[in-house]
Amino acid sequence: MFIRPCFVDYKEKSTLSYKYQYMFGDILVSPIVNYGQRIKDTYLPGGYKEYWYDFYSGRKLKGGQTIKSTAPIEKIPLYVRENSMIIQTNPHLSAQDIYSEYHLSIFGQGNSNLTVYEDDGETYEYQNEIYNEFTFESSSDGVKIRTKNKNYRINHSIRKINIKLFKDENDIYEYQLDYNIGDETFIKYDDFKKQSAKKDNAISVHVDTMDRLKDGTIYLNTLIVNNEDLPGSYTFEVEIPKHYFFDDVSLKSKDTFVLNDYYQRKVKIVPYGYKMPQHEKIKVLVKDCQGELIYEEQVTLGNGYMKNWKVSVSKDPIYESTTNFVRADKMENNPWGYVNLLDFINIKYKGSRPIDLQGYTDIKEGFGKSFVNIYSPQVKEVYFRVKGDSSFNLRLNHVELISTNKFREEIVVPGRLEKGHNVLQFDLTFLSDHPLTGREFGFSAQVLNKEQEIDEEILVY
Repeated sequence: MFIRPCFVDYKEKSTLSYKYQYMFGDILVSPIVNYGQRIKDTYLPGGYKEYWYDFYSGRKLKGGQTIKSTAPIEKIPLYVRENSMIIQTNPHLSAQDIYSEYHLSIFGQGNSNLTVYEDDGETYEYQNEIYNEFTFESSSDGVKIRTKNKNYRINHSIRKINIKLFKDENDIYEYQLDYNIGDETFIKYDDFKKQSAKKDNAISVHVDTMDRLKDGTIYLNTLIVNNEDLPGSYTFEVEIPKHYFFDDVSLKSKDTFVLNDYYQRKVKIVPYGYKMPQHEKIKVLVKDCQGELIYEEQVTLGNGYMKNWKVSVSKDPIYESTTNFVRADKMENNPWGYVNLLDFINIKYKGSRPIDLQGYTDIKEGFGKSFVNIYSPQVKEVYFRVKGDSSFNLRLNHVELISTNKFREEIVVPGRLEKGHNVLQFDLTFLSDHPLTGREFGFSAQVLNKEQEIDEEILVY
């Protein structure tokens, strides 16, 4: 199995027009290459005599046509050539553990074959023939399993094999067996059982917020697919957040539409910026024409870390009376909430200008001061989960919570927030045998409630 352009297998001009599609063995891969894309055109080559199967649903499709492929964030469009076999195992942490159970998918009843190879995945014992090798051979009336070599894990020779046969339009047949490596077995397709028909939901809804910008902007992507032949009327609704706004004049808070094949909506959500929570949760709802709720999902906005930090960085010790602090912006969607103090270094201005690395190549110490204001609606006992890349001191309302000189340590410490305004201060010192540049120098922090989960009540500013 190897990767190759589609035109290697199919000498058609149309394959050149879809330059990002490629073959992976007998699987046609139609990857997403455009930012934010959730629907794309896919060309199925081979002409009308060639057939393809949707890898996920088993739906049979004719070749020589361009189709619309739905591509929610969790799925890459994949199509399997007719008369092919695909084998999978369950995920495990080691190669030795994946050999207990296999899932074999047979697409069509033509001739095809597939070889399974097993060894320990670590040593060179396979050179001494310490490995297993067995094959699957599919024909018009069944599938044969036989062994070519049996020397690896001789005392563990049973493999559970789940077989699915995809044929006709949407028919799926199943068979399960315990295969003993070394045996030769033939299973007739007549012995397969037809899979119980599963009635799909009228629609499939896919929601994600994976498209996020450094300035805090979040794109809420929604893809709704019609699983029935008839169109239907639906309402898509997004709960209005408290600390973000919709930067989309075409969407108020709901949208009623007629669903034919699919519906796609991208909602731009922007943070207000001042007094922000660590994260905020909103609901996405889909209702049918009767107003009945048929889909609900909770979406998280924000990264769950404190933001709106004010920072100052210098190669010299920093004194608060003479310090110029700047806001550490673009933190809202930073996945780890990490404030990289190197971004604020400047020799002359101590943090009030962008990074200036000139003259820093030989510096082996640096100093950083940071603070953030915290609004709490009430007096509460909380925890602070903090991480620093060098020695640091953490203070809440000018009272020390912790001081450490360990490198890259993550610590959870208790604290008490007063009702209203609080100040959290984070001082760091970088001391190293290696130059400051090219090394991490920064921190991250979260406020946790008494259950040590993200506190959703506090605001930072």
